[in-house]
Amino acid sequence: MKKRITIKPKSKRYKKRTRLKGFKKRVNKKKNIATIPPKARRIFDAMTTDKEMKKQEVAGEFDFEKDKQGKIKLQKWNTTLGGEDEIEFESTIDSELDFHSHPESDVLIFSTTDMDAILNDKQQGEILFRMGEALVLVRPKKINKEKFLKEYDKKLWELNTRNASRKDFVKELSFILKKYSFKLQKFKKGKEIKIPLRRVV
Repeated sequence: MKKRITIKPKSKRYKKRTRLKGFKKRVNKKKNIATIPPKARRIFDAMTTDKEMKKQEVAGEFDFEKDKQGKIKLQKWNTTLGGEDEIEFESTIDSELDFHSHPESDVLIFSTTDMDAILNDKQQGEILFRMGEALVLVRPKKINKEKFLKEYDKKLWELNTRNASRKDFVKELSFILKKYSFKLQKFKKGKEIKIPLRRVV
């Protein structure tokens, strides 16, 4: 006679979950979001909207610092006045971002000269001001500079040759920037500017 074996129902106790080897635990890294509040923006908005000021390019750099709560706030900046279509300035503070204005331009977009300077600089990116608007550009960690600049300059020349609309300028150049992993954000006049930084010095 065969012995009967009774199978007890499985208990509803939760088993400890184990991770498979080779899989890394996901970690939610907090992004370093720096901000330029509306009060501080008024100064830069005025530089690009005032009748006299908008005849000159303005350039400088921003220095951000973390407070006790971990928020990254604008600490200080310097400013240099230039000509209508060019400007030179020297770095005098330990900063994360440069900025400049385009008073002579009809479109809020970076020129090839701008991009060349950004890629050969130590800064993480740049803010472009025009008529109160702000365009924030954060550069990627790695990029083929020669390949990018050649493609960007070719597209810019093509857009100028066919007298493209402002919409096409922004759309087609923005596409190339995002293709090469640049972070691009546009902010309207008076709005708080938020910049994703990799580090804060």
